[in-house]
Amino acid sequence: MRLSEHVAEDYRTIGLSLKQHPCAFFRRALQKYGVPTRVYFDNGAVYRSHHVAHIVACLGIDGITFTTPNIAGFTFNAYVGSTTSPTNLGLSTSGPTSGPMTGQAVQLPANTSITITAVGLAQVPPAAPATGVTVYPVFVFGEDAFGVIELEGEGVEWSYLDKAEKADPQNQLRMVAWKTWTGAMILNSQFLARIECASAFSPAFG
Repeated sequence: MRLSEHVAEDYRTIGLSLKQHPCAFFRRALQKYGVPTRVYFDNGAVYRSHHVAHIVACLGIDGITFTTPNIAGFTFNAYVGSTTSPTNLGLSTSGPTSGPMTGQAVQLPANTSITITAVGLAQVPPAAPATGVTVYPVFVFGEDAFGVIELEGEGVEWSYLDKAEKADPQNQLRMVAWKTWTGAMILNSQFLARIECASAFSPAFG
């Protein structure tokens, strides 16, 4: 094993190394180019480890930039810590701009470059559900949480399959179909809540 690999293994197993300081392996690049103001990593496990966070902290770099996973329909939280069990959220301008989580690295969109600038509120990542446990999301909508806008058009468009040829303009294969155009927008995010419920219930029949 190379010396750098020995040091990496020391940090992985006991959290420190007497063989060499991790920053020593970057000394030549640092002497030539100086300390970077920001570092950018992909989502590889080695780059998301607390060892990298320790090196960045030792160098005095202000922010860590990464890209959230490219999974449509999901949002992400970013946690910061010096161990594999972080206890704080990160701070990021990509987080909410209003409400109690303003500035925290939460609700981050997919496939987006995110910069963590500091340590945020105390919060630990949610634990993965145990085997046999299913997580169900529940959404709570308060009054005036969102509004629905009727878009320009003819309102509701109805169609009836009452002709001999039975044409199906709505592609529904039903006798009666309808189509409408509307839009919706969030009016106050503080009146919305997403709750996760877990259950290990497994009904048996017979």
